Amino acid sequence: MAFFHLLVASSVALSTAQASAIAPRDAPYAQIRFLECKDNTARAIGWNGAPPVLGQPPDEFLYHDWGMSNFLPGCDSSGVSETNNIPWTCKFPPHGRDIPFQNYIGYITYGGEGFNCFQDDVHHAFETPELGNCYSDIYCIQHEARNVSITASKGVVSILTNTTADEVLGNVNKRLNDRTCDPTPVDIGGGCSINFSCKGAGNILPNLAKVLTNIIAKQPDVFHFQVDKKNGPRVCLSPNACVDGDPTYTGNLTMPATFSLTAEGVPWPGSQEDPDLAGFMDATVSCLPPVDDLRFCNALRAAASGAALLPELGVIFGTVGLMATIACTF
Repeated sequence: MAFFHLLVASSVALSTAQASAIAPRDAPYAQIRFLECKDNTARAIGWNGAPPVLGQPPDEFLYHDWGMSNFLPGCDSSGVSETNNIPWTCKFPPHGRDIPFQNYIGYITYGGEGFNCFQDDVHHAFETPELGNCYSDIYCIQHEARNVSITASKGVVSILTNTTADEVLGNVNKRLNDRTCDPTPVDIGGGCSINFSCKGAGNILPNLAKVLTNIIAKQPDVFHFQVDKKNGPRVCLSPNACVDGDPTYTGNLTMPATFSLTAEGVPWPGSQEDPDLAGFMDATVSCLPPVDDLRFCNALRAAASGAALLPELGVIFGTVGLMATIACTF
């Protein structure tokens, strides 16, 4: 069922700041805002032919309704502009207040023009007699977004080693070149090795390496490290005076066998541009054949739920237009 319901012809007409004759296709710097109008428990979608200044209402209203004051439940609908009957379509999922400022939300099209939508800071936008004070929840412009995708395998490996996850994945910094990774495996003990495959320009590979070492390796439930103690042979000075020999400690690290990371551009709808693959990085551990165990991959997905990883990814990639996709391979 469509998320929005359209208003009937008897709806109260909303005032506009400028004449409605401006067509979206004539305004390359146009901006669409999803607005919270809390005073009157209302919400609205508005279009401006240029970036609006504070206090400036929309030039054209695509939609408004009463009874809800925000777009947190998401948007998956279409209609025609209340101002001039220009068709529009929006698409973004439910979201919470924890989405960082300027992170990618989804998209909207209006009159044949597409716009990527980003989280706004809910600042005061304008006031009208009909809607009261309205605040900008989401803004939409013709700007490329960026998707960082993290995939972990359900196949896991157990490594007999005293090396931690940080040290295992940190080997990527030994194999980074300007645009690729040296594929030579790195010995990580226990008869296992890790190798890296990657490609990217500029700072994309160092950034993906930071995701691997500063974010993924720090997730406690994605890895299981156990130290087994084994006492040495008993030493007896007399039949009634025996002690255990010096113990030995053996570590066992269990982790997904493979992590795959990509960063790619997400053009706005109708831009006629294919997403540019900015870079990718694969980390693969080879030893005994991996066994299937989804606990560790699901732990990574759980860590990413509720936008928990977005602030950390934003430190590396910047928050503007950022989105994240987490998946398990089968």
